[in-house]
Amino acid sequence: MSASSKPGKIPGAHAMAIILLSIVIVNGAFLSGWWYYRQLKKEKYSDPQYNITSIIQSTAGVERLKTVYLAEILQLSVDRPTNLIRFDVLQATNHLCQSPLIKEASVRKYLPGTIYIDYKLRVPVAFLCDFSNAAIDAEGVIFPFNPFFSPKKLPMIYLGHEILEGKLMADNMAWGNAVNHPSLHLAFAVLDCFMQGKSDQNITLQRIDVSRCSSSSFGQRQIIVLLEEYETKMVGGEPILFISPLVLRLAEENYQQQLQNYALLRRHLKEDDNKMIPRDLNVDSGAVRSFHPLVIDLRVSDLAFLSKSVN
Repeated sequence: MSASSKPGKIPGAHAMAIILLSIVIVNGAFLSGWWYYRQLKKEKYSDPQYNITSIIQSTAGVERLKTVYLAEILQLSVDRPTNLIRFDVLQATNHLCQSPLIKEASVRKYLPGTIYIDYKLRVPVAFLCDFSNAAIDAEGVIFPFNPFFSPKKLPMIYLGHEILEGKLMADNMAWGNAVNHPSLHLAFAVLDCFMQGKSDQNITLQRIDVSRCSSSSFGQRQIIVLLEEYETKMVGGEPILFISPLVLRLAEENYQQQLQNYALLRRHLKEDDNKMIPRDLNVDSGAVRSFHPLVIDLRVSDLAFLSKSVN
């Protein structure tokens, strides 16, 4: 008996036909499934039940953006509904991260018409008073404060327009830009040093002015720190809140030690109220009185020069 006539063996031509038929069946099934999927997706593209109708947002902090603002960034409108199936999640995430207020963001979508936005807001640490309505975070990124954040008492940082010349212009400021300048780094360092050494809640940092650190005159080179101290005293049986403005003049080279010297000096100032003369004591403006600002120059090592400002 020859090999070709052995039982159970399929002739070559027959086997090739079976293989080709299998390929045709598989490809046909695949093409049919693909066509059905395309038709189904096309129907969903035009089905109004898949229009985006709600936005759910989540953020770790207390502050949160208005949903209307998020919808505006994503170009979502009630008048012109957007189909959720067509909605591009990656593109939406990129648009959110382009907002100067948003540091990080992620977007997910849930059928039939909901998108979920998780984002991280920038945290304002100070106001940049070189510009209007400008807040700045710890990374030096500038962003608008109102109407996105609740009112806050934050210190103000003044860099000076000469420092920012060529970097940012007041009439063409780009929100979301980071200011990478030694003067801002110095202002942040002073802010951190003050906050680390702060133990009294009755004193607040109002302003840090580093605009004169690069002055051509060595006598004018200084960091100016504006503080306010609060103390409630009983006067005539009535509680009176006394506000004591202080102006510290510091040197860039040794401001840490000078702030420590001020903390020691402050104890002596508290013991002698006559160091600061109150003003407006005779006005009937309620239970708040203010002193004239006291200027304390600490730039000379181991010395402090005190003067009263009456302006």
